[in-house]
Amino acid sequence: MMKTFIITLITFFAMTIPCYASHFTFLAKDETSVTFMYNDDIHVSGELYQFYTVTRDFKNETDVVLGIIANNRTKTYVFYSGAIETADGHRFQSKGDPVVRTFQANSVVDRAIKIIDGRINS
Repeated sequence: MMKTFIITLITFFAMTIPCYASHFTFLAKDETSVTFMYNDDIHVSGELYQFYTVTRDFKNETDVVLGIIANNRTKTYVFYSGAIETADGHRFQSKGDPVVRTFQANSVVDRAIKIIDGRINS
């Protein structure tokens, strides 16, 4: 119950303050989910970015946390960790996978990198 309340508050603040809500930064929203970047564990080394995204899926009542390492020069990324919490409170974790993916302009990964760069350069 408390978790649902907290997620609802985060979602509310994300909609009223489009870029920043406490320890999370709003990245994207669609009909069934909302995605944030976790602000407290971001690392940058040259063109490599390490950060976490948190996605709340309202339809399935799940939370998905993904650890991402992205290369802004090659526009590629990998998931180095992942976790999902189901509606009944069960948590499952993974160590990520070796699949190298590409990201496009205005994707969640691209938005996160632009936000991080904006903080570094300001």
